[in-house]
Amino acid sequence: MGKKSGGSPDYPDPSKTAAQQAVMNENTARVNATLNRINQYTPYGQQVFTDLGRQWELANPGQPKSKNPYRDQWRSDIKLSPDSEAAVKAEMLNSRLLQELGTGQIGRIGEAVSGDLDFSGLPELAGSGGYADQRKAVEDALYGRATSRLDPQFEQQQRQLETSLANKGIAIGSEAWNRAMDQFSRARNDAYAGARSDAISGGGAEQSRLFGLDLGARQQGITEALTRRNQPLNELSAILSGGSVATPQFAPAGAASVAPVDYTSLVNNKYQTQAQAAQANQQNWMNGLFGLGQAGLTAYFGR
Repeated sequence: MGKKSGGSPDYPDPSKTAAQQAVMNENTARVNATLNRINQYTPYGQQVFTDLGRQWELANPGQPKSKNPYRDQWRSDIKLSPDSEAAVKAEMLNSRLLQELGTGQIGRIGEAVSGDLDFSGLPELAGSGGYADQRKAVEDALYGRATSRLDPQFEQQQRQLETSLANKGIAIGSEAWNRAMDQFSRARNDAYAGARSDAISGGGAEQSRLFGLDLGARQQGITEALTRRNQPLNELSAILSGGSVATPQFAPAGAASVAPVDYTSLVNNKYQTQAQAAQANQQNWMNGLFGLGQAGLTAYFGR
């Protein structure tokens, strides 16, 4: 019989594979961090990165890396140009002075808001019947002005009508006389009723006007009272909002990235390849045994 050729490979140890994968991932992360620590130099200043772990290793040659207290630690230093530094210092000084000025406003704010809002001196608004006397006076004035024109006008028209009727031989008290006078009376009454209606409308308009004046005066008073109360707060808000300090900003550099090695997949693929090869060798060995047995039987029975 032929000798069995090769055996199945041992299955990879998951713990060792995971540990080796972790080491590779750590090294990849360290490379990515190094690639992205890009020094920047601009007209406003510079930003420089320092590898503290590497600095320690250079200062302590021969020491094991496990003793390195700064391993994988970086420092970022920003140094402004002389003009930028002067501008920042000036803004910081202005900010401090504004903050001190704002602190001085606190007392004024306390005085302004310590009491309730006082509206006692503002114009009072009349109720639904307000300004009645003013309205009646306007109505009477408007009606009187209208009748001062209507009275002589209708007196003249009446004399003219009576004269015209008499000239036509229409007797006083006759049907024709009464009909003509009735038409004249209706026209006169309509004219006076229209004058009264116009006077009432004018009185209402005057009442609304007076109410609007008082309402506007009251609203203006309320606005002024609120302004006096809120002005210290507004001034403090304006002072504090002007106290920010702006420093030059450095644009982030384009990120660089190195993909980690998939060590686990490599180990598993290698195992699968070896297992398939071992299986093929096992099958070939079995086929060889079968061929030897068949040849022996053929030789025995063929004698």
